[in-house]
Amino acid sequence: STRRQRSAERAGLVGELAEALPLLQLAVAGGLTVRAAVAAVVPWLDGTLGRELAHALDSARDGALADEVVRAGDRVGAAARPLASALAAADRYGAPLRAPLDQLAIDARLAARRLAEEEARRVPVRLLFPLVAGVLPAFVLLTVVPLLVSSLRAVQQNAP
Repeated sequence: STRRQRSAERAGLVGELAEALPLLQLAVAGGLTVRAAVAAVVPWLDGTLGRELAHALDSARDGALADEVVRAGDRVGAAARPLASALAAADRYGAPLRAPLDQLAIDARLAARRLAEEEARRVPVRLLFPLVAGVLPAFVLLTVVPLLVSSLRAVQQNAP
């Protein structure tokens, strides 16, 4: 149960990152500052990452956005730390943000694809029980039983 919950949280975060990074790329490419880009993207995010970034924006009204973004990344999890570090470096030191966002977006898409492939590999295992419990008994009832009944009738008619 806990393992499943952690896996679901991880998948949700990976999906949210894959959604947030292209939006941040567009905002930065449009010339917005780090604070303005994060503020523009936050309303479109409805998961943990969005809540934490909104909290970081609210907490950093006095100008310490970099520290708040790093704390938000730590609270969200390991998958969000590279994004938090890139945003913090851009805000604190004026480091370029486009190249790191491009790479993070590529990584997020690959991670989302990997998770989708893992889920697709689990589908046959999940379908095995319904197949065995539902389809095979129906197959036996509709094909094998009529053959047995007709064979028994034929044997009874030929018996002396």
